[in-house]
Amino acid sequence: MGSSGCCFCRRCCCVIFLAFLLSSSAASAFNITRILEHNAGFGTFNSYLTQTELADEINRRETLTVLAVDDAAAAALSGQPLDVVRKVLSVHVILDYYDVPKLQHLHKKTALVTTLFQSTGLATGQMGFLNVSVSAAGVTLGSAVAGAGPAAQLVKPVAAQPYNISVLQVSSVIFPPGIQNTNYTAIPPPPPPPPAAATPEPAPAPESSPPPASSPAATAPSPANAVDDDASPPAPETPDAAPAASPTTAAADDDNDDQGAAPGPADASPAARVTLGAGGVAVVGATVLSLLSAL
Repeated sequence: MGSSGCCFCRRCCCVIFLAFLLSSSAASAFNITRILEHNAGFGTFNSYLTQTELADEINRRETLTVLAVDDAAAAALSGQPLDVVRKVLSVHVILDYYDVPKLQHLHKKTALVTTLFQSTGLATGQMGFLNVSVSAAGVTLGSAVAGAGPAAQLVKPVAAQPYNISVLQVSSVIFPPGIQNTNYTAIPPPPPPPPAAATPEPAPAPESSPPPASSPAATAPSPANAVDDDASPPAPETPDAAPAASPTTAAADDDNDDQGAAPGPADASPAARVTLGAGGVAVVGATVLSLLSAL
């Protein structure tokens, strides 16, 4: 029982919430074309709103006031290019909700209000604004541009859906001076946002190149050089080195070493000279004997 009661309460809350959303959506939705169709005398103005596609722009808004003119006053737009008609009618759409009671109780009996033309980006100076003044004679609405013509008079309320849309009838079309000279194509589009500063990519680290391979010619000696190296005698190790001794000289040195320091003939003693003489005689004798025996 308890769980079924809770489910029932939840369903009821959901239904109430959905009904509230639907009613809110229906209350804020409006269609300016249908509103004017239900009121006679605004066929030309309504047709211009459709041709210039301002009706779609108005229906997309949530809060605004439309200053409509009857067919007689709308004749002032006859013969104007359609783009000029769109600009002029954009001045007749105030971007706020104003009904008759709100206008009659303006603070200080005056107000500067913003129009749809101001949002197009084409307006220069005060071209996109209207001056609203309240006096004993009534409420007047005119262009805020200096030197503008006579202001239009508030005639009557046409329709109201507080606080989303209010349609008021004014006596004449409001022409801001110079509005015909504004051009949609002459206004350059807003500049694109500046590009994000590109983060510089880190420079690739230089690849460490391997040391250059030594060429065979640089390391291995050529055959010609090898022959030259073998043929050439080795250089002396030191400049002071004496040249190598010849074999004859080496033998003589060895004999001298063995005999020691032999005394020269002048140094020989008398006994030595006697011995040498006897030996010489013996040799001569032996030679003579050998010659005689040969004969």
